[in-house]
Amino acid sequence: MGADLYMNDAYKKREKKLAPQIQEALDNRKANPDDEDAHQKAMDLYDKLYTKDVYFRDSYNSGSLMWSLGLSWWEDVQELIDNEGDLHPLQIQKLLNIIKSREVSVSNDFKADMPDEWTDEDALKYFNEQLDSLVSFLQKAIDTNDTIGCSV
Repeated sequence: MGADLYMNDAYKKREKKLAPQIQEALDNRKANPDDEDAHQKAMDLYDKLYTKDVYFRDSYNSGSLMWSLGLSWWEDVQELIDNEGDLHPLQIQKLLNIIKSREVSVSNDFKADMPDEWTDEDALKYFNEQLDSLVSFLQKAIDTNDTIGCSV
């Protein structure tokens, strides 16, 4: 479970471009269920569909970026989303301002769940990288005047 955000126009354009290749790969996979290469080709195409320049995902667990910022997708972001489930550039800017006004903190729950070899510095680096990705994603939507479809 998690929050899924898509840049609507950019995602739809990519989906339209990749749809024939994805369908061909799925058909090939269905015709050859034991063929690992066919399975991998379908997975690779889906990975191209969900790249960070058009898609952002945040989990609903101790690894949640929003939780590390003291925010909630349901309480803080939901009120910015319209009835169709979209954020428009003005609301995206509001969200960006809210996010930029916060500092990342690493919860004890995350520390308990993080890989054994990680230090507190590694955990902080992880969240800051997630933050950079989200900020870049939101800024790109604003710069391209795209809306963001939200499933929170």
